[in-house]
Amino acid sequence: MATEINNMDTYNEALMSAELSRFWSTVNRKFDHERPQLNFSPRVPVHHSHLHDLVNADLQPENDPSNYLRETPTKQQDDPAPVYEDDIGLSDVEEVTTEDLRLCSNDRTGVCVVDGGEIGDVPATFIVSGLRPYECPVVGMYVHTAIVPGFSYKVRQLDSTRMLFKARPLVLESIGRGYGKRITFVGDTFNTNDNYFWSDTHPQGYGFSVSLVHEGDNFTIIDANNFPVATAQVNKVLEPQEEVEHTVNSLGCVEKKARVGLICRVSYFDSARQQVHLLLVKGIAHAVKAKGSRSKAVLKKIVDCCVGEERGWTLVAGTDNVRVSVVSGDNISDVPTKYSIKGLLPHELPVIGTYVDARIATGFHYRVRPADSRRPLFQGCALLLQAIGRGYGKRLTFAGDKLNNNENYFWSDSNPEGYGFTIQAVSPGDYFRIRSSCDEDLGRARVFRADVPQVEESTTISAEGHLTKRVRVTLTCDITFNNEEDHTLIVTGTAVVERRGRVARVLRLEEVALGSQINVLFLHSCKTLLFVRE
Repeated sequence: MATEINNMDTYNEALMSAELSRFWSTVNRKFDHERPQLNFSPRVPVHHSHLHDLVNADLQPENDPSNYLRETPTKQQDDPAPVYEDDIGLSDVEEVTTEDLRLCSNDRTGVCVVDGGEIGDVPATFIVSGLRPYECPVVGMYVHTAIVPGFSYKVRQLDSTRMLFKARPLVLESIGRGYGKRITFVGDTFNTNDNYFWSDTHPQGYGFSVSLVHEGDNFTIIDANNFPVATAQVNKVLEPQEEVEHTVNSLGCVEKKARVGLICRVSYFDSARQQVHLLLVKGIAHAVKAKGSRSKAVLKKIVDCCVGEERGWTLVAGTDNVRVSVVSGDNISDVPTKYSIKGLLPHELPVIGTYVDARIATGFHYRVRPADSRRPLFQGCALLLQAIGRGYGKRLTFAGDKLNNNENYFWSDSNPEGYGFTIQAVSPGDYFRIRSSCDEDLGRARVFRADVPQVEESTTISAEGHLTKRVRVTLTCDITFNNEEDHTLIVTGTAVVERRGRVARVLRLEEVALGSQINVLFLHSCKTLLFVRE
């Protein structure tokens, strides 16, 4: 009997020694795999075997009486090694490299590791999978720092394509505190709000994608010279809006930038493209949220835009339909009256009541538009201004088709809302010789189109009484360089127009730039182009 007791003690000691050896070898294996913040608790086999099954049979004597107490061997005992619960998903952890172990570091497989300690929260580590490149994670007690109340977000469960709140972008109202944070969005009704959930409701977590631009938003399209040329309304948001920048300025305002792609209804101001166009618009949207928990983000503009196939535009939030200009007759030494004229475009010169802008001069060509209408007078043609009358209502007379019966005139007070005059320095059909700064003859250019509004920059009068105007122009020209084929190019520059007699004449185009890579060749050769009127 004593011998059996000694054998049992020896067996128990061997059993504990083998268990401790296996435990410490397991701990070493964990450190070899560099698993982040794992609990080194004793492992429990997935299959519920007896403690005797964990010991190698070689450690027990063949005549050990405990062998007679063991159950009949099963297939589980023949397995080479038991499978432990801590080993499940170990291969996934090994795929996350050291470089990826930072706050929300997405890789190509959509896996990232987040740590609450890095954002000043509970130091809990989560492995998030299925996150798309434009999404910010929310899982367990972790909420990404780029998720800010006041901005609109779309929310998706990470293990599916299901979007919450019927895939609508809703304004985030608040983020709660504690372990499970309540995330509340703007409700559909004032009495009850069901648009909320907790950060730990879904074990796999959520993906938040920011939404700065929404369907129905209105914009004013601004060109490179900061002049409005059209209005745009968002008809459809094509793709997810990817956040590219998140900053907090010195005033505590949160600024976000996101890359957007839109389908917009574009309506141009000029008469050549008055019909509505459906165009693709891509750019970087800017939104700002003022300091304060209750303030909402405001979309400011979309920069670096590509509208259709044209680049370099800026979309400013809101429409510039009500542009008010205040004019006074005192400024032109006329009747001391003051008028407010609405609807003028930045390049238009005002005429209303007794007031005629001092920059409007006879001998130049103008296109006239009533301030309360989009349809210009004289069928949209730019006519030569022949005379400006005197008195309260000044008669403005333009060149007519017939010498004995001219109907191209009106009075400055004919329309109570006023008129807008746009100068036309260069017209289709004008010919120019192309010269370099070294006075080389490079070729010839013919103006094909001149639809873009031309803007007057300055007016000077020489000692001889000659009136000279400098007008910024954008033209489409058929250009033929020497010994080369024709090119149709966009030409921008400053037209110098001089009036010596009754009719002004354009002399040259200065500061010329070509909308082509040919312009780069001239820049590298330190040559400036000059278009001289033939």
